[in-house]
Amino acid sequence: MKLLISALWMVLVTTVQTQAQDNAWLQIDAQPTEAEAEESARYYESFLPDVAGFALASGWYVIALGPYSEITAQNLLQVYRDSGQVPADSFTSYAQDYARQFWPPGEDLLAAPEEITTTLLPEPIVESTPEPVVVPTTEAPTVPEAPAEAEPPLVVTQTPAPQSTQTLTEARNSESLMSRDERKQLQRALAWADVYKGDIDGQYGPMSRRSMKAWQSANSFDPTGVLTLSQRNGLLADYQLAIETIGLQTVRNTEAGISVMLPMAQLSAAQYTYPFVRYAQRDGEQAGTLLISQEGNRATLKSLYKVMQTLDSIPSGGKRVLKRDNFVISSQNDTIISHTQARLKNGEIKGFTLVWPRSDATGYEMILSQMQKSFTAIEGILKPSDSALETVDNDLLSGFEILRPKHSRSGIFVADSGLLLTTIEAVDGCTSLTIDRDFSAEVTATDPDLGLVLVTPKDPLSPIAIGRFSTLPARVGEDIIVAGYSFEGVLDTPSLTSGTVTDDRGLSGETTLLRLTLPAMSGDAGGPVLSAGGTVLGMLQDPQNGPRQLPEDVSFAVTVEAMLALLERSGVWSRKSETSSPVANTARAQTARDITALVSCWG
Repeated sequence: MKLLISALWMVLVTTVQTQAQDNAWLQIDAQPTEAEAEESARYYESFLPDVAGFALASGWYVIALGPYSEITAQNLLQVYRDSGQVPADSFTSYAQDYARQFWPPGEDLLAAPEEITTTLLPEPIVESTPEPVVVPTTEAPTVPEAPAEAEPPLVVTQTPAPQSTQTLTEARNSESLMSRDERKQLQRALAWADVYKGDIDGQYGPMSRRSMKAWQSANSFDPTGVLTLSQRNGLLADYQLAIETIGLQTVRNTEAGISVMLPMAQLSAAQYTYPFVRYAQRDGEQAGTLLISQEGNRATLKSLYKVMQTLDSIPSGGKRVLKRDNFVISSQNDTIISHTQARLKNGEIKGFTLVWPRSDATGYEMILSQMQKSFTAIEGILKPSDSALETVDNDLLSGFEILRPKHSRSGIFVADSGLLLTTIEAVDGCTSLTIDRDFSAEVTATDPDLGLVLVTPKDPLSPIAIGRFSTLPARVGEDIIVAGYSFEGVLDTPSLTSGTVTDDRGLSGETTLLRLTLPAMSGDAGGPVLSAGGTVLGMLQDPQNGPRQLPEDVSFAVTVEAMLALLERSGVWSRKSETSSPVANTARAQTARDITALVSCWG
């Protein structure tokens, strides 16, 4: 006997519990305060996706990446560790380990995610002989599989309509037929639309769903979290047009050992200036990209960090973070936006700089996002011995002009806030001043007769140590050392010069001066003169100051009494010491370097 299946549609519902699938996190950092943790989160966000911050019940604050499935978390942990992008002690954690979220602001990644229901509809009423009832799934539109290249050309089959004609069920079924490459391409497009900050992995977790909802809302679609076929095609068409306009393509530079996506439609051919490869923007004097490639260690990385900040295409201010094995510099001014990042791994430093017109901020964001996601270190490294390369000693560093101060002198830190004393020649003819290259400063008090200047940083500055002024008079014949930037900042640390106190007054009997037997250079001026006990006996004057040509080993220093008088008039508390006991030479040398600052005059 034939049976008539009920006219009621049979619905098979599969509930995907995203909470169970995406509950794992990669914990990569811990900080004692929320402010420090927020700074750490901003740092990791500059080169890693899926950054979040959580408070622990213990009172500490942690930075984590996620959420991921447990398998994905374990795989990413291995990849990030091997590439040196996360600390070696990073580990997998789970949502229940965290008390509350503080980063990113305004999002709740610990909330139970919405259940995503996939409904598969069978064919309508059919007649059949008594056999087991089979509920077939509804066929969905066929989506051609995209090629596996990093940026495959897209075939746009349909432009977005004001409202989608696909139902939510049909959209889910259509999405389920997408290949992983197609899913990754859609994530790239969502990232370009500035709604997706996660990894390009082809996996649609809570972050991908939120980004789809955000894009739908911004484009006046119903925010379901699942894009219909027409919505996908519209988004991908816009993304592909932007890609073609900017001309992004993968560049594999085997000399530098770097593979990265660059906007080559707008860049000129590569120019090599060790340790950089420059691709200049055709229509911009400053804009373009630099690839960074050199052998080195942590000291090399630190030196490179300082060199990068001397380029006029890297504006002052902004975000500047130097860590043990990497650094990030991001800044902008009225005309350009700049981002630099570099990492030390296995004795090689590799990274890049992007400088772009501020008028094209949208293009900058897209290019930077693609460069960060595609940047890969491959075999190869630039070396200064390569005959095809110029050296870094040129005035034009890879086409980016180096900013050089008019002159630089030394100074003595006298307060925990970063106030310092220096010589009046250090600030002569300057339109601006910096302390240790990074901190803008201004003159707040002067004593023209003694040639003393009090300089105050405009932003907070915490010196390693401040000078302790000796309350004991300098003794003739006493051994001393002077710390100073003899070569005006060419070297990263102050040089030390040994000498003796020859007289407790100047050649004309000035009681505010000490005469020293000590060879000095102009860059040493303003540096501290230290006693055998490590206390400050005076501040070195410029050896070239004055009409007379004196012997090379004759120098002068302003006395402690004269320095303290200016500080007292300025309301600055000073640290004094009555000790006369000598300290070890290594301890005295370290003190001398710690209290000495580089004062640069810009004009």
